[in-house]
Order: sequence, then C-alpha cells, then structure tokens
Amino acid sequence: MSMVRELIAAVSAAERNIDGQLMKLHSYQKANDDLMKQIVEELDGSTHSSSLNMRTQLNQTKSQIATTISLLEQAKVKLQRVRMI
Repeated sequence: MSMVRELIAAVSAAERNIDGQLMKLHSYQKANDDLMKQIVEELDGSTHSSSLNMRTQLNQTKSQIATTISLLEQAKVKLQRVRMI
C-alpha cells in the first residue's frame, strides 16, 4: 500500500506544481495583454516593418501562452483521473 500512497502523493504534488505554473502564466498573460494594448495604441497607424514585426511577435507570444495554459490544464485533468483510479 505504501507504493500507492507514494504515487498519490507524487500525483498531488504534480497537480500543485501545475496550479502554481498556471497562476504564473495567467499573471504573465495579463501583463502581456496590457503591454500589447499599450504597444498597439502607440503603433496605431504605423506601417513600418518593425512595427508590424512587433505586433506579430506579440500575437505569437499571446497564442503560445494560451496554448501552454491549455496544455497544462489538460495535464492537470489527466493527473486528477490518475489520482481517482
């Protein structure tokens, strides 16, 4: 039985780690969104390639953060399923 308890403890620890990472990512996502809003306002109307590049990079970052959050949430659900077994 101690192996089962160890597994449950490891799964629970992994869930807590995921929760911590999700909190950090949500905070980073909000900061990135705020920064993106400011930059877009400053660059409004600019047709310079560097301005367009910056917008593209910010959008890619936003997308990558959202993808990472989604994957971590999926991993957490799977860990919860393992713990229930």
